[in-house]
Amino acid sequence: MNETTIQRIEDCPVIERENLIFEEASRILSAVERTLPPINCSETEELNVERKLNGIYVTTNNIKFRATGLTTDNLHRMKVALASTWADREEAPFIHTLDLYRSDQIEHYCNEAFKAINIKPSLLKREIRKVTAVLDKERYRLIENKPPDTASELSLTEQQEARQYLQNPNLLEWLSENLKTLGVVGEKQNALLLYLIGTSRLALSPLGAVITAPLASGKSHLLNTVLSAFPSESSYNLHHISSKLLRKKGRHFERKIMSFDSVKLHECEDLVGKLINDQKVASELWSSDPHLGRLFSECLTEECHTAIAITTTDPNKVAPVIRQSLLNLTLDTSHEQTKRILLAQLEDYSSISLDRATKREEVRRVLQNAQRLLKPRIVLIPEEITIELPTGDMGRRSLRLLISLAQSIALLHQYQRPITKGVLYIEKQDLETAIELTRNSLPCSMVEISLPAQRLLRTIQNLVQDKMSAIEDIEQAMIDIEFTRGEIRPLIGWSESYLRLVLKELQRHEYISRITGGQGSEYRYALLDSTIDIAEHRGHFAVKVRD
Repeated sequence: MNETTIQRIEDCPVIERENLIFEEASRILSAVERTLPPINCSETEELNVERKLNGIYVTTNNIKFRATGLTTDNLHRMKVALASTWADREEAPFIHTLDLYRSDQIEHYCNEAFKAINIKPSLLKREIRKVTAVLDKERYRLIENKPPDTASELSLTEQQEARQYLQNPNLLEWLSENLKTLGVVGEKQNALLLYLIGTSRLALSPLGAVITAPLASGKSHLLNTVLSAFPSESSYNLHHISSKLLRKKGRHFERKIMSFDSVKLHECEDLVGKLINDQKVASELWSSDPHLGRLFSECLTEECHTAIAITTTDPNKVAPVIRQSLLNLTLDTSHEQTKRILLAQLEDYSSISLDRATKREEVRRVLQNAQRLLKPRIVLIPEEITIELPTGDMGRRSLRLLISLAQSIALLHQYQRPITKGVLYIEKQDLETAIELTRNSLPCSMVEISLPAQRLLRTIQNLVQDKMSAIEDIEQAMIDIEFTRGEIRPLIGWSESYLRLVLKELQRHEYISRITGGQGSEYRYALLDSTIDIAEHRGHFAVKVRD
C-alpha cells in the first residue's frame, strides 16, 4: 500500500476501517493474479500422462498426481479422488475427494496437503491447474467414445508374450484348451462361441447370445469363466438391465461386453433391441444453461458397439425380436455332463488344485493381455469368396450373425495376416469355422419355439415313433399314443420344473396336447403331428471360392 492509502485508512472511522482494508487487499491479490503466466495447451502436452486401470497418472516437474472417478455424468463439475505426492520421493500420498471446478475445495485441499506432505499451497494450486486441463481432455475423449489405449500399461515382456500367443497358427484350438484350463468343463463349442462373441465388440457389428438352460445348470459359471479371459475394463456383468441404466450409462458400454439375466428385460425391450440391431443407444446427458444457470438433460442417440450375453431359464422371457437377433446357445444337461462337472469339482478340493490355481492365473493373465493388444479393424470379405445361401429359411438376420462371427475370427488373427490400407480380410477358413460353430445356434424364422423346446419336441417324436413301432395295430392313430413326464425326464435329463416349463411352450404352440392331468393325478400328453421336422427348416450356408 502507498502512503495515501494508509493515511485514508487511518482517517476513516473504526467501523469502516475493516472494510477498506479488505477491499485494498482484494485489489492487490487481483493484480498479482493477472501477472501470473497463463497455462497454454503446449504446456499440458509436455506432462507425463499415464492411463492405468486404477486411475490417470499426471506427473509434473515437482508433483505426481493420480486422479480416479472421472465421469461424464455432469459436465458442470469435475469431482475426482485426487492423490498427490512429491515426484522425487517415495512416501504415502495425500488423497482427498474434491471438485476441481470449485476454488474453495481446491483451497481446502492445498491447505490439508501442506499439513500432510509439506507441499506449498501456492505450488500445489499451480500444478492442479495443469491436472485439470489434462482431465478436461480425457473427459471429452470419453464423451466421444474414444477410450484410452489400455495396452500402454503393459510391459515390453507382456506385450511380446501376448503377441506370440496371438501369432499361434492353431489359435482357436489353443484357445479352447486354455478355456478348459480356466475351468470350462465340456461345452467346448459354447465356450469358444462366447469368447468370439466377446471379441466381436471390436467389430462394426458385434454379436450377442441368449444362453438357455435350467436353474443351477452352470450358465453363470460358463459365462463368468469365459469373461475372466477378458480385461476387467472390457466387460460389465450386471445383475439386471433397465431403461434407466441404458440411458444413463449407455456411453460406457462402447467396445464392452454386457452380460445380464433376462429378469426385468421386458422393461427395456425396445432399447435393448435397438442396441442389438442398430448398435445405437439413447443416452441422457446433463449440462447447465450458461444464461439461466439451471441444469437440464438432453437425450442423444449415439453409436454404441456392444457385445451382449443374456442368461435365462425361460426363453419366453426374452422377446422374439431380441431372440431372433442373437445366437441361441443351450447347455448340455445330460447325466454324463453332470458327472464330468462333479469330478472336476472334486479335483478342485484335492491337492492338485494348488498347481491348477497357479496355472489358471498365468493363462488368465496372458489371455487378458492378448485382448488388450487387439485393435478395432475394418473387416471385409474379399471378392473371390462367395457365400451360398441355404435352402431352408434361416431368417434375415442369420447371414449378419454368420458374417459377424467370421469377422470376430479374423480380428482374433489380425497379428497373423496383412492389413491393407487399414482393412483386414476374411479368409475362407474363417467362414467355414463360423458355419460349423453356428450350425445349431442361428435363429430360424420358420420355427417360433426356442431351442430347448425344439430338442424336447425331437425327443417326444422319437418316443412316440418307438411306441408306434411296438404296436401291432398299424392303423392306430398317432393321437392315441400317450406319454408322461416320467417317460420323458430320463430321456432328456432335465429337472421336473424345467420340463414342465418347456412342455407348456409346446402346448402353447400346439405341438402337443394334454390329455389328462390335475392335482393328485398323472399328467398324460399326446403328440399332435409327428411329421414336423425342425431340421428341414434349418438349412446351412456354404462357402465357395471363385477361380
